[in-house]
Amino acid sequence: MPVGAVRIVLVEDVIAALPEQGPVDVVHPGRRRREVVGRPVRVACQRGSELAGFPYLGFHPINPVVVGHFSAPGLPARDFFLRADAWPGPRLAGRTGSGEWPLTGAIRRIVEDMLDIWRTYGRNLHTQTRPRQFVDRGDTMVIETPRYTIRSLNSNRTYWEQDVFPDWTALNCYRHFPDGGIGTGVEPHYHDNDELWLFTTGCGEVRLDGVRHEITPNTLVYTPMGCVHQFQMFTPYENNAIVTRLERAGRPLHLTVEKYGPPAPTVPGFVVPGSMNTGPIRDPGPRCPISEWRLQRYEEVNAQGDTQHDTVLNRNEHWMVLSGAVQLSLDGRDVSLEPGDIALIRAGIVRRLSAEDRSTRAVVAREHPVDAA
Repeated sequence: MPVGAVRIVLVEDVIAALPEQGPVDVVHPGRRRREVVGRPVRVACQRGSELAGFPYLGFHPINPVVVGHFSAPGLPARDFFLRADAWPGPRLAGRTGSGEWPLTGAIRRIVEDMLDIWRTYGRNLHTQTRPRQFVDRGDTMVIETPRYTIRSLNSNRTYWEQDVFPDWTALNCYRHFPDGGIGTGVEPHYHDNDELWLFTTGCGEVRLDGVRHEITPNTLVYTPMGCVHQFQMFTPYENNAIVTRLERAGRPLHLTVEKYGPPAPTVPGFVVPGSMNTGPIRDPGPRCPISEWRLQRYEEVNAQGDTQHDTVLNRNEHWMVLSGAVQLSLDGRDVSLEPGDIALIRAGIVRRLSAEDRSTRAVVAREHPVDAA
């Protein structure tokens, strides 16, 4: 470790900061859990500035986040979210989502111990200590309140991990997968939860319990727990995924009949062709977690009611930006959503949204009114 560094030690029950001047090294000597670490941490940085907050490992055991307060001589105190993988330009992101500012030299370098990481989440990691350099954008935004949750692309990497999304939504994953290749797809498999796909571009085919359906742009596919499904694409494509929480044996993987035996069906799956996916699902059945999920472009985003007035939602509503940007106002808090960012919004909140970029595309998923708490 460089001379004069601040060393933050994250262990299961104790978080200690050894205040010195200079850069910051982040290490995980225990790495026993990936749950919330509830003890406060105070990190003294150069020129008398200080970070104080509650770190947690949460949905990524290799991405610690410190949530708390920043203060420095001559600067206003601010709440912050600090991601340890924000190299090379770590920033503080305000809880309001409207203000971001550099650390002005208080923290110049963040390094993490890469040894014995049990999962890489598809990133190009090496089993050695090195700077983390795979942030998709320059900033990280995580805003969590009892009424909504907002995550930037680089903080929305979860798929099977449980208890990441708030308990008031049926969703446990909301992900965008661009740049799918010709001929790619998945093998026949089933899950211990429900899964939905929304193919926003591309053409191909999907099979639900052996029945073939065509995939065209904006096609919605619902595969309930126990439904054997597969797809293959004949053109380049982009896909989006929603999964619910695990049930039954809680196995976070593709379950094949050959290895795990035949599934126990729940309800039939269904496919909504892209040309017909223009509003609420005609008959979502008793188990499907959403009443609507579809692509919306610039004109449709701006048509979500009068953009100069607020709308009170009568059901949970979830947005994900694919291109361009969406300006979102929630209870008076303004946030700009960029590609890959998600907003999980609870029923009853006051919401306004708009888009200025004509290339904007976003997907919106709406739950059922009876599910809204």
